[in-house]
Parts: sequence; structure tokens; C-alpha cells
Amino acid sequence: MTSRTGSIRIRSKSGNCGGFTLLEMIAVLAMLAAVVAISAPSLSQFFRTRKAIEEARRFLALTEFARREAISIGVPIQILVDNNFKTILVQREDGYQTERNTLPGPFEIDEAIVYDFEQYPPRYGQTYIFTFLADGTLFESCPNSFRIYREGQENSQDDFYRIARLTGTQQFRILRPDDINNQFIQAPVQEDQPEGIYLR
Repeated sequence: MTSRTGSIRIRSKSGNCGGFTLLEMIAVLAMLAAVVAISAPSLSQFFRTRKAIEEARRFLALTEFARREAISIGVPIQILVDNNFKTILVQREDGYQTERNTLPGPFEIDEAIVYDFEQYPPRYGQTYIFTFLADGTLFESCPNSFRIYREGQENSQDDFYRIARLTGTQQFRILRPDDINNQFIQAPVQEDQPEGIYLR
């Protein structure tokens, strides 16, 4: 026994195809607009903070690169942070020549980002220098800790990141909340500051 072939049509009880009415679409768009309006300040704050943490992570990567490069080629490597021209430069220390002349950079610092070295004076102008010697050690006069934040947020406890060098090592890191009293972190703690002031 054979059955008929062909298209099978399924009809709804009402006889109409499903879909959204204009009023339903307007209601959904209104709800989406309300959600965006409520979440916009939080998203804006998130992206502003994101730039600061990305800058901090980039600096950590550059310090590790400079340390390894100094050991590899046996020549002091410097990281120059220029707050006037908003640039970071990686270079060999003046007077040293090597066969390898390719170093990364220069890198631009976002206009809204500030490197705050606090009690450390600049080497010249507004330029701060980190020098890794040929054995991978950091020159003793280099800053051991500093802050990175967005301009205008220097007094906020939640909008800056502190980078500090680990005691007994040549490595820098971004402080965690439990590092404020950690003896292995070279970061000054001021008693008149609220607890957690150096943290993010």
C-alpha cells in the first residue's frame, strides 16, 4: 500500500503565523534601553580600570624581557619611563654596543595613565630609569615600587595598582590584597594611610 507524497501543511488553530507585534517589539526595545542606561556607568568604570591594569601588566612584561635580555647579551638594559612624552623605551645602557640591535618599542603610554613614583626622584627631567645589569640584577638606585592610575584618580583607593619588587629578587609584581604586610614585598606602608590604600 502506498501513501500520497507531497507537501504537508500544518495550520495553527487560529490560522495565523506566529510573530511579534509592533507593541511587543517596542516593549522589548524599551527594556533593553533601560538595562543599558543602568549598566553604562559600571561598564565605563570597568573599561577605565582595564586600561590601568593592562598598563601594569605591560610594564611587568617589559621588566622580565629587559632582565633576560641583559643576561643573554651580557650588556645592561634600561627601561626608561618618560612622563613628559608619555613613552616607555627599552635600550642598551649608553656606551654599550652589541651585535643584536633589535629591542622593542618605543611604547606609548595612554594620555590618561599616570606613572607615580612617589618618593623616587627622576633621573633627569621626568624620566625614570630601571637598569638591569649583565648578571640580571637591578641597579640599586632604581625605584622599588610605584603606582599606576588614571589621571584624576590618584586619591582613590580603588583605581590604582601598585607595582613592587620582590625582596631578594629582581622581579616586580602587582600587589594582591594580602601583600600589604608581606615581608617579601618592597613597598612602603604609611601608617596614616587607610588599610588597603596600595591595593587593587
